[in-house]
Amino acid sequence: MSVEVCRCGIINGVSVRTWYDSVTLPVGEPGAYRSFPGPPGFLELSAALAAAGVRWERRVETHSLPQFTMETTVADLPDVTVDFYFTTDEDPDFPTLFSAHARESSHVCPDGPHR
Repeated sequence: MSVEVCRCGIINGVSVRTWYDSVTLPVGEPGAYRSFPGPPGFLELSAALAAAGVRWERRVETHSLPQFTMETTVADLPDVTVDFYFTTDEDPDFPTLFSAHARESSHVCPDGPHR
């Protein structure tokens, strides 16, 4: 996991790589972690987002790499997006999640805006 922290101490970006056989993520209180089987597929993630009422769209790619991006926005936080990157090189019919990136597009620190 990679975490981007502004100089004011607020987290404004998180990236998680998911191509491992299992993914360990923090859950609940500090120091609590849980392992999840990986990598999840597009069908599983899109079904989970739909069940949770999260809207997403497939981003139009400007490259010919064997991958695509699913973009979501965080409710009530229009400057925060979560992008899920899926790879299609092993099986185009069953894309698997390669990584997820949550990012705040703009941030206002107590002492002024930073990008």
